[in-house]
Amino acid sequence: VEDEQGQHQDRSCRQRKADLAAIRGFYGEHGPTLAQRACRCRNFAGRGDHRVWQELNFRHFFNASKLYLAVARCSNKTATSRLIAKTVRSGERGRLQTAATLALCISSPLSRDIRHGVRAIVSPTVSGWWLIVRSGMQTLNMFAGRTLVVATKHGKEQAIAPVLEAALGVRCVTPPDLDTDLLGTFTGEVERTMDPVSTAREKCRRAMDVTGVDLAVASEGSFGPHPVMVFVPGGEELLVLVDRKNDLELVARDLGTSTNFATATLQEESALREFAAKAQFPSHALILRKARDSREHIHKGLRDEAALLSVFHDLRQRFGEVFVETDMRAMHNPTRMAAIGAAANKLVELVESTCPACSWPGFRVTDVVRGLPCGLCGLPTNAASRHILVCEHCGHREERRHPDGKTVEDPMYCEFCNP
Repeated sequence: VEDEQGQHQDRSCRQRKADLAAIRGFYGEHGPTLAQRACRCRNFAGRGDHRVWQELNFRHFFNASKLYLAVARCSNKTATSRLIAKTVRSGERGRLQTAATLALCISSPLSRDIRHGVRAIVSPTVSGWWLIVRSGMQTLNMFAGRTLVVATKHGKEQAIAPVLEAALGVRCVTPPDLDTDLLGTFTGEVERTMDPVSTAREKCRRAMDVTGVDLAVASEGSFGPHPVMVFVPGGEELLVLVDRKNDLELVARDLGTSTNFATATLQEESALREFAAKAQFPSHALILRKARDSREHIHKGLRDEAALLSVFHDLRQRFGEVFVETDMRAMHNPTRMAAIGAAANKLVELVESTCPACSWPGFRVTDVVRGLPCGLCGLPTNAASRHILVCEHCGHREERRHPDGKTVEDPMYCEFCNP
């Protein structure tokens, strides 16, 4: 008996190694990035059916999602699909093969044959497996293989394209003749007439019109005092994804205090040097002009000390003082570029958050119900007790209790216990 068990374990080990080797073959040069992005699909754990989720097993779903993302870039999908279909029909019951099959089902030209094989080998007790995988893979398949235009003239594709290409399987391009400054500039030469979301949406529209592509993304940034910590500068980056083909629009936001945004009116060179040091000059560019609201004598993108001092002395000699500000254009501000990348990751999270009723992407929190009880006195606090999620596609509404994983709040945040 022990010999038979040992032989069985050896066969299982060899089979697992063969499975992993086959999957690595699909990865190609994009494998590590695809695997990393695929493992961000954590929203599937919140579907409510914990029994099915336990049967599904995190690891096997990730294997499926990673393989799917790799195959999305594979040039010969038909041959790959035939191979998987043959494996299924042969009666192979390995979970890894099944997961890979489920992943390929969605985009395969032989989907009918593969699904028939899947139904034959997947246990009825894990019927929820297919539903969960399908909802996630349907979202990925909505974008995989498509061209996405990044509406920018300031190099934002450097932060956006790697994230979206790896996570969604799209191919990002940038329109060479798109002038987004016509919709407004930070320095005010062109007034902004629309709110940030509308501005980003218009950027997407113009980029799609110029290129003829039906999928676009655009970024818009706003800087000033943080809305909560008013004495600290804050920055909000939002990304708008517009999909004309599927009549879809998603908006992701990233609000934080990681910004070098600052302004000052100076008269002395020493004050300019101090300002520049705090603004991380010369890695981050500066802008000089004669006054805050002036639209004349504006010198942008200053990243050389000699040029900065020359412009400063010239403006001070002519106007008596100089207004200095950080250049917030993405290609001149690495800190902002990092914030745009963070917003791109949040956009991916939003795409991966699918509606449990219709599997449409963008199932998001639209309202927060506060009043989590204090752990000491039991009175309601300002902490969130429930999140309300709504699907804009089908109208499905869901309420999730204790979104932060807490049933009570720390008394230090209670206005009664710690006024």
